[in-house]
Amino acid sequence: MMRSVYTAVHVTLLPALLLRLLWRGRLQPEYRKRWCERFARGPVPRADIWIHAVSVGEVNAARPLVERLAQRYPALRIAITTGTPTGSARVRELFADRVAHCYLPFDLPGAAGRFVEGMAPRIGLVMETELWPNLFAACAARDLPLVLVNGRMSARSARGYRTLSRLSRQTLQALTLALVQDEDTAGRLRGLGLSAQRIAVTGNLKYDHTHDPAQLEAGRTLRRQLGDTRPLWIAASTHAGEEIAVLRTHQWLLERHPDCVLIIAPRHPQRFGTVAEEIRRSGLRLHRRSDGTSPDPACQVYLADTMGELGIGYAAADIAFVGGSLARIGGHNLLEALAAGTPALVGPHYWNFAQITGDALAAGAALEVQSVAALQAALHQLLADAAHRHAMSEAAAPLLARHKGATDRVLAALSPLIPSSRDPRSAPRPPAPPTRPVR
Repeated sequence: MMRSVYTAVHVTLLPALLLRLLWRGRLQPEYRKRWCERFARGPVPRADIWIHAVSVGEVNAARPLVERLAQRYPALRIAITTGTPTGSARVRELFADRVAHCYLPFDLPGAAGRFVEGMAPRIGLVMETELWPNLFAACAARDLPLVLVNGRMSARSARGYRTLSRLSRQTLQALTLALVQDEDTAGRLRGLGLSAQRIAVTGNLKYDHTHDPAQLEAGRTLRRQLGDTRPLWIAASTHAGEEIAVLRTHQWLLERHPDCVLIIAPRHPQRFGTVAEEIRRSGLRLHRRSDGTSPDPACQVYLADTMGELGIGYAAADIAFVGGSLARIGGHNLLEALAAGTPALVGPHYWNFAQITGDALAAGAALEVQSVAALQAALHQLLADAAHRHAMSEAAAPLLARHKGATDRVLAALSPLIPSSRDPRSAPRPPAPPTRPVR
């Protein structure tokens, strides 16, 4: 009954969802393409292992797992679904034609059923916290082992799911396993009705991230082009409103560090042009990475307006400010900065990455800034104090080492559920059905 109500609401909101795709397509035309995939109309790629990773962050987190699955099960076909064009582009960039790809359809019963039937996977892996009632019901109806991987759930998200507790409980019953990042997430899933026997804490796959050596070298090259001795900081994954604060901060810093350089990397590519205009209006000398030329030594702001190359900026910078945390977005992953040996600054709003950020703050590898004024003061102090920056960088190494290994733990948990070949007779026996079937 609850799922029927959910579906009715979803159908009612469908015109608004389509209008949103059209609206977003003004700046990012890819949103206006491939709508057939949004309804699972037309061919759906066949695969043995299906992985859903909604956007760039989840695709990046899944990367070591996908690589290991491909190595361990070379005979099995892998498909990755995303929900955004940037996620789609990242899949193609990382894996090319080694995996199949399409968009995950809207969560409508017909579309979900056509998708699962068409792909016919032997196992489904859903990254982080993507709980879709109709999709999960379609998987349960076909006895498809379904696993939540790298699961995380903030206290805020758990409160939202509790307002629809019956629907949340029914949806969770479709999960064979929930492999989660931390005990807090495990407790929240238990509170929503998922059996403790189906939950395992395997750690965070993002700690297993390693930078592409080519990107690290490109970062060192960029640093030489901008000036080896110039103070250089990066504002990464910034959102609307944060760029203006960042540019004002950079103007403030230039009064104290006249040769300072800023790399700014907006979170969403459809905003690259808008941010470039903001930089020009500020009067700062701009170079865009997408120009494909080496920056002028007089460059004051380097706009990183290409996708999948954030590691280059981190490798070039002395200090990183990780965005989505001054604005009330919930923060972004700062592990990429720490893995590049770059100390991190974060604003007060980082609930989406509370565990990672909290651990980094406690280790001394990151600092929290409560305001723009605090960001300015921290940057001013750190740019002038190489010893402090080095100490923060050194503090990150044991933190990263302590939490590595999630990929191995996830693979061990998945192994009994993954068929060893494409022969249907080799498929694992599905687990006993849940005591409360999904309806």
